[in-house]
Amino acid sequence: MISARANINPDLLTWARQTVGLDIEKSAKKIAIDPKLLEQWESGEKKPTINQLRKAANAYKRSLAVFFLSDPPSLPNISMDFRLLPENMDHELSYDTLVQIRQCNRRQEIAIELAKMINLETGNELSIAHLNDDPEKLAQRERDFLNINIQNQFKLKDKYAALRFWKKTLEDKGILVFQSSKVQISEMRGYSGYNEEYPFIIINSKDTPTARIFSLFHEYCHLLLRNGGICDMYESDYKNNISRFEVFCNHFAAAFLVPKAGLLKEPLVKQNLDPDQWSDENIRKLANKYKVSREVIIRRLTTLDLVTLEFYRTKRKQLLEELKLMKSPDEDVKIPYYRKVLSWNGEMYSNLVLESYREQKINMSDVADYLGVRLKHLPKIESELMRSEMSS
Repeated sequence: MISARANINPDLLTWARQTVGLDIEKSAKKIAIDPKLLEQWESGEKKPTINQLRKAANAYKRSLAVFFLSDPPSLPNISMDFRLLPENMDHELSYDTLVQIRQCNRRQEIAIELAKMINLETGNELSIAHLNDDPEKLAQRERDFLNINIQNQFKLKDKYAALRFWKKTLEDKGILVFQSSKVQISEMRGYSGYNEEYPFIIINSKDTPTARIFSLFHEYCHLLLRNGGICDMYESDYKNNISRFEVFCNHFAAAFLVPKAGLLKEPLVKQNLDPDQWSDENIRKLANKYKVSREVIIRRLTTLDLVTLEFYRTKRKQLLEELKLMKSPDEDVKIPYYRKVLSWNGEMYSNLVLESYREQKINMSDVADYLGVRLKHLPKIESELMRSEMSS
């Protein structure tokens, strides 16, 4: 029996492959065909069978239907405004990173469409920031906008509770918060995409909770600047114009999480300790109180001229070495799959999908597709969302 051939525009195969950063060899391996055959598909010399096209769609993380369009669709550009560890300065984004960013762009589009279906008002209230603004004043302005009380921040149980709190704080202001699951932190610690209706932020689940908190507000600052892109929180002289944004966003994030007025009132700070007296233990005490990393504390101490730049560089080098030796925070923890899915999609987006289903605007198959799960996981996801809603 002769298999039916897919009558498609071969340019779509090339486009789909390139958008996930794969070459012919790697693509052919994922589809389980000879590289020469893939070249023939892309040149139009031969056409794939429907089954082969389905395998290609899976490899490129595209729907089968997209290959039957007349021309490749236009997509949002993935900004390359990012900082890297020195050994990763010159590299192309990996397959996993490109796929995850594209998935988040798709979720953003879905969220906007669903909001319209259920007559939910969209449009964010984010102000606009500029590079010539004072990051300290901007940070305080945004704490006021988000209604953050420093004592409530101190009362958060631990760094995990703090991460949940900060994610919900931003989602309550109409910002979609997603988490990547397969991207190495050496490649991406955060990414943001501005949109008048639903801007979004991605943080890396392989990172520590305190690093993810910092990434959230680093990316939040990018949204205020209307300058999204990939960030990994490492500053360098690489691409000076980009570094201006990165330095500004780092300053903002640290000032937001550890306000100047609060830090200067701390007993340890009032003691006017010499740099040599700022032990790891003292730094850790402040980090635990504010639910931030030790690097954020030494960054603030340096910015406020409480320690020397040399002290900062020495301590930061020490912390970076420790980071390289650390395991992923979830590596030894067995997390239920439905919670992982909820973490990847974010509560705001997940609620939008489920509410659209309840109002009969989409079907169960759409729900599974939009959340990227099998139907059997949906009851637990819905229960977890309800539990979270009741506890907040």
